[in-house]
Amino acid sequence: MIAHYLKIAFRNLVKYRTQSVISILGLAVGFVCFALATLWIHYEMTYDDSYDGADRMYILYRKDVLHNSGYSIFSSYPMSTLLKETFPEVEDVCAFNR
Repeated sequence: MIAHYLKIAFRNLVKYRTQSVISILGLAVGFVCFALATLWIHYEMTYDDSYDGADRMYILYRKDVLHNSGYSIFSSYPMSTLLKETFPEVEDVCAFNR
């Protein structure tokens, strides 16, 4: 039965060559786009795995009306030292500013 299905499929591929080539190329391009998108998303989700304690790293956001998203990740040095002194569970801090 499977041999019959394969024979019919091959005959249809030969009979409709142009449509078959376009369909196969479209499917191949779709798979490539999916694979590249998956790799990119994986890279974006695991950018800090190379650091020790990456599962305990956090980014502090603050509201900012000047940015398009409404949030800013930039912080001042005094705020980072205040976090370190106020919260004993904070092991280390880093201020990020332009």
